[in-house]
Amino acid sequence: MFFFALSPSYAAVVTPGWDANTEPDLDGYKVYYKNDPSGAYDVCTDAQKGKSPITVSIVDGDPDFDPDNPEYILRGLDGNKVYFFVVTAYDTEELESNYSNEVAILPIISPQDGFYVNASNFMSYMAQGKASPDADDIIVKSGPDRIGGTFTADEEGNWSGACYFSSISEGSVSLTAESDELDGITVDPVTGTYDKTAPGKATSLSSSSMAGRLPMALIQTIILM
Repeated sequence: MFFFALSPSYAAVVTPGWDANTEPDLDGYKVYYKNDPSGAYDVCTDAQKGKSPITVSIVDGDPDFDPDNPEYILRGLDGNKVYFFVVTAYDTEELESNYSNEVAILPIISPQDGFYVNASNFMSYMAQGKASPDADDIIVKSGPDRIGGTFTADEEGNWSGACYFSSISEGSVSLTAESDELDGITVDPVTGTYDKTAPGKATSLSSSSMAGRLPMALIQTIILM
């Protein structure tokens, strides 16, 4: 029986993983992907390895596949699209299993990497992303902490909403979108900085201490006057 997890990776690369089959005549797996939630699984051609499904042999030594801990690296995908994935197993007689459970990747379109939130100006940030049309259980997290949602996607799969940072610690933040309905998650988290502590006030300021710090040209001008 398959589970199907998505391992975070860099942009346009997805690494789905699943439980290994144990049949003695197992020959490999097929990784199916698509970007149309209602479309067929044998149409999409976005991945560098070609059209779905991608056949993964357990004996061919594919560098993108680990047969002992089954996962497969899919390169060349569009970071702004929602993708859906299933896996099947096949044996030496080319008999193929049923589909595994389906999972999805949910890209965050905005903010982008390097965003900055300053608590002295605002405590929330508008996030936007893509999901299946009309998906209605989208949440946004920073690490394990939920900071936004629940959001609902429109008929084209676009969603947006305010994310609130007041409940999390300042410093580096990493945003992901999730949906239980779609069994989906953001593969490439969006990273930024949350700054909620102002610098300490300046201390020990005095007129006498300032005099010694005046530029020499300015001091001479004062003396001549």
